[in-house]
Amino acid sequence: MNAIEAVSIVGAAGGVGGLAAYLASGGLRKKLKLEEGPSETGFVGTTFLGALAGVLAWVVQGPQESLAVTSALADAHVPTLGDVVAAVGVGLAGSKWLAQSYQTKLFRFVGSQAALKDPDAEVAAAISGGDVRRAATAVGAS
Repeated sequence: MNAIEAVSIVGAAGGVGGLAAYLASGGLRKKLKLEEGPSETGFVGTTFLGALAGVLAWVVQGPQESLAVTSALADAHVPTLGDVVAAVGVGLAGSKWLAQSYQTKLFRFVGSQAALKDPDAEVAAAISGGDVRRAATAVGAS
């Protein structure tokens, strides 16, 4: 097995973790895009970043960090089941971190738009309930 094949296996596992993080946060849905504001991460970006996080974690955790990219891997350097499962977990955690980062930006934008308008119980309930989609719709930002 060469390094590219190993990275592909671990990257795919991290991508599965990233996709799982996206689906766990609300299932398949249309990407939330706000006028003149930030947008929500989509499933493609979240999956890609999960794959990247999985590969990075695998590369830095063992002897494979010193291998040439095109070299053949010895049996000791082939991704094990533990490596693949760890890549899924890192992909999941990395993607959740990214999604939370974007949620924070979305909430700040929606909150700033709500502050510019008259007080509204529906907007207040959506923001306090953590529903950025409902709050963005109520404010008129989406």
